[in-house]
Amino acid sequence: MAVVIESLDREGRGIAHAEGKAIFIEGGLPGETVSYSTYRKKPSYEIASTTAVHEPSAARERPLCAHFDVCGGCSMQHLELRSQVAVKQRVLEDSLWHIGKVRAETLLRAVYGQAWGYRHRARLSARFVAKKGGVLIGFHERRSSFVAEMVGCEILPRRISELIVPLRRLIGGFSNASRLPQIELAVGEEVAVLVLRILEPLGRGDEEALAFGTPGGDQQDQWSLQFFLKLVHHSMGLQQAIDSPAWHSEHAPSSFHPRQARPGHLALEARLPEPTQAELEHRGHRVEIRPPWSEGRLCACALNRTGGTLLLRAAANPRLMQNYAVGR
Repeated sequence: MAVVIESLDREGRGIAHAEGKAIFIEGGLPGETVSYSTYRKKPSYEIASTTAVHEPSAARERPLCAHFDVCGGCSMQHLELRSQVAVKQRVLEDSLWHIGKVRAETLLRAVYGQAWGYRHRARLSARFVAKKGGVLIGFHERRSSFVAEMVGCEILPRRISELIVPLRRLIGGFSNASRLPQIELAVGEEVAVLVLRILEPLGRGDEEALAFGTPGGDQQDQWSLQFFLKLVHHSMGLQQAIDSPAWHSEHAPSSFHPRQARPGHLALEARLPEPTQAELEHRGHRVEIRPPWSEGRLCACALNRTGGTLLLRAAANPRLMQNYAVGR
């Protein structure tokens, strides 16, 4: 059956009337002629979803989010921004009248922010789903208790959206991944807080972690690997591993234009022992001796259990620039 959408309700559903009933139709916009499929019937109304749009509204837009048709986190991405604001203002006016019997004498121009990345408070669900290959994090699917399979969210700030996939991997690695049902999110101008609800204690292995990183273009992977090997195979502490002499090679073509290569080139800090420098030259490396504290920009934080105490450690790089490491 085809009907004409008359208006929108507070949940962004189109409102139409047919055979004496109100029909609330997901995906329909005012002025549009749509066909619909009912999924819930009541004596005085029905709830339905749009199956076809025969005459689209000029205010209809293509949703930016790839998950919009499935995810229940938002409901009006198919409506252009100014029309969304007008709908929400009308909902406010209707609520003031129906609940408080109050009508505004003067309406000021609506104040609103950016179209995307605006949601600074949210509750994300987390669920281990074996058929999906691990943990899903996101909002519930429409009309469902299932968690939508998401890799990002356009209405969350970008820096939070980009955490969804890493969080899926992190929680999926916990021994009790199925006992962590949700993440509370609060985002400020400078700080973002994510609170993980955990229904049973983490395992001992879950509480230990290591995070480290460095700028440096093509040297990043080389410096990071050296640092990790010094920790694991040479039993150095964080600061000792960062402070120890480092090196890098330019043998492979650069990742940056004009992608030059220096076959056999090896840049060493002058603090490396002279016998080591000589042996590397003997083996065919084209050794370049750099200043004593010039290779590496690493900083690191680690969480380790010592006896019954969980200890947070941090180490910062002393080379060339001001650095710091912070963990919590």
